[in-house]
Amino acid sequence: MINFIDLLADQHLSLEPFPHWIIPNILSKDLADQLQQSFPNSKFIHEYTNAELNKEDEYDQNTAYRLNFGSKGIKSEVLNELAHSWISQKDLILDKIIQFCPPTISKDIELIKKISFSRGDFRASSPVKIEGTTQLGPHLDSSFEILAGLIYLRDPADESSGGDLIVYDIKNDAPLKYMSVKRRVPISYLIEKKVLPYTNNFGVFFISHPKAIHGISPRSLTNFDRQLINLSIELPTNQKVSLFNEEDFIDYSLTNQFRNKNLRRLQFFISNIMGMKKINPYGKYNWTRHDSL
Repeated sequence: MINFIDLLADQHLSLEPFPHWIIPNILSKDLADQLQQSFPNSKFIHEYTNAELNKEDEYDQNTAYRLNFGSKGIKSEVLNELAHSWISQKDLILDKIIQFCPPTISKDIELIKKISFSRGDFRASSPVKIEGTTQLGPHLDSSFEILAGLIYLRDPADESSGGDLIVYDIKNDAPLKYMSVKRRVPISYLIEKKVLPYTNNFGVFFISHPKAIHGISPRSLTNFDRQLINLSIELPTNQKVSLFNEEDFIDYSLTNQFRNKNLRRLQFFISNIMGMKKINPYGKYNWTRHDSL
């Protein structure tokens, strides 16, 4: 359906502040239209996931809901074909991008091919009811993720603003440990490098990297979902191979936590039973007010 190897071409590549590919009109117009029209809405995904997992999570504003590739909730043939297209090309994609990965990955590509896996999801962020909120502030992806990709499928009738992907760079005077245990980064440590628009049929891919800091700009009030296909090639977390050591960059004080893992578990347990669990903009992945970042 899609030749992802050809899309990761030099003309789309930028190396600063980390390796990433920007691909406008990533799909044919017909395919983009089919995918957009078949896309599950956030309300359906929320209800389906709650039923599947026997949960009762509340449906929230400006919150991402997802259906993983292979979910029985995905009834559209065209959506399932795209998922298969991504998963089937993993090893060829790794051959294409391996030169941009650190030596921990690039020195043994055959091992990486053997232990890595592809995954993805269809992700819809719910309508915005509280102005000035972002679905996700500046952050890093997991160090066990090799390649991440986003394909935006904006509804043509959506005239709202925001929801853009902001690529950040670290200020020269930022501390060496600049992210929380949840890999969130205070916006005061950062400068905006690029703003990649939330627009229909737009793609961006990037290598996981300690400088691959990105976030989502606040969305205006809207009744429309923010729709995208989320793609990744990942490593299992139960072994030692990763793209960088997260501990080198974590400042536990950003979330008022102990550095020692056992003490953090005790802290979490006590806060739960005492009802003292506090919302911290650097310790959660649901929506937050942009001015608190």
